[in-house]
Amino acid sequence: MYGNPWHSNYYNYPPNVTYNPYLHSSYQRPSPFEPVPARVPPDYDAEMQNRARAVAEQRARRAQYLPDDDDDDEDDWEYNQFGPRERAYLNAKKRQELLERQQRQRALQEQQRLEALEEKTRTEETRLRMQEAMRLERVGDIVDPCEAVDSDDGLQEKGFQRPKASRGYSRTVPVNQHQRSPASTKTELPSHTTEPQSPRAARQPSPTPTPSSEQVLPIQYTEEHEKAASHIQQRYRIHAASRALDKVASQFEELKSKFVYPSSIDFQKPGGGEETISVLVTRPPSDFNDESDEPMEVDGPQGKLAYTSKNYAIHQYFDALDKLLMKLDGVESWGYKGLRLKRRQFVKDIEKESSRLERYWRQAWVDYLAKQSSYQDQERRSKSAAEEGVTKKEEQDSKDELEVENGLRREVGVTN
Repeated sequence: MYGNPWHSNYYNYPPNVTYNPYLHSSYQRPSPFEPVPARVPPDYDAEMQNRARAVAEQRARRAQYLPDDDDDDEDDWEYNQFGPRERAYLNAKKRQELLERQQRQRALQEQQRLEALEEKTRTEETRLRMQEAMRLERVGDIVDPCEAVDSDDGLQEKGFQRPKASRGYSRTVPVNQHQRSPASTKTELPSHTTEPQSPRAARQPSPTPTPSSEQVLPIQYTEEHEKAASHIQQRYRIHAASRALDKVASQFEELKSKFVYPSSIDFQKPGGGEETISVLVTRPPSDFNDESDEPMEVDGPQGKLAYTSKNYAIHQYFDALDKLLMKLDGVESWGYKGLRLKRRQFVKDIEKESSRLERYWRQAWVDYLAKQSSYQDQERRSKSAAEEGVTKKEEQDSKDELEVENGLRREVGVTN
């Protein structure tokens, strides 16, 4: 039994530690032969309490820097006996516990912060209430002497006495106890108590009490107020509309300055399906500033802009101008003539630029058709000239043949 090191009564020691039989639990039991003390020392409980308190404080200080859950033992021989999968599981479990502990700590810190905030709020409210109560007490202490005398006379005539002050100490005016004449009793002032004012209260001026019974009357707005309010609203709306028009105008100028007229334009080939024709522009954009100059009419098919990368700038420019016109349509004039004229002028400028661009590409197509027609006329003329030259040569040849025949005939007639 004791010779088997793997017996269940023995501890499982790590492989790097040699076996020591004196580490068995049977050797750790107290010996029955040790002397037992006759009685417990009188300071035994206090000593044990001090020891337990010291151990608890040591653990608390240690937990501040290294929590017990994260205290990894370097001689964790059981961890070394696990495989990679078990180690990964243990590491994941430790990370999960660490995250949960951090979440609990954050929740506790947030709760402590909220409690501190609530405590601060309650303290502030209590301080304000105390200040208000002290202010009311100071206001209540300020009493008109004449009113106090009158009120005391009335109370004495009715058989009542003034109640004594309940707080602080009072100084009573001494009154003689012997009887006086009725005349003297009428002129005699009644006794009353007064409270001594502190030096601080004497130095500080008393605040003027605000009458709480007075009701704040609502402001009665008249027709003039309504007219002034409507006038201010109208001016504000007009100013906002004017700023919107200026913004659209600045956008138009920026768009106009960045646009570059293309030197070649793609057109859809008439009757050619998806085929396109690239046309070179021979006129500068400055030739189209005059709106009265319309493209001349040329017999031929109408040109249509093709949707190609070369024509992207033209289509994008047309679309941007249309959007600016839509923005101008959304600006209200609010019955102000200046806004109407200003918006109308901006609309004219944008439409003029759009018309200029349209004349630009249409004139390019017209020039292309005119050039093609001139080429065709030149070909026809050259062809007709060639045909006329052939006919003239044939006529000359026929004339020469006739002259030869006539000469032969004359020679034959002479010989005969």
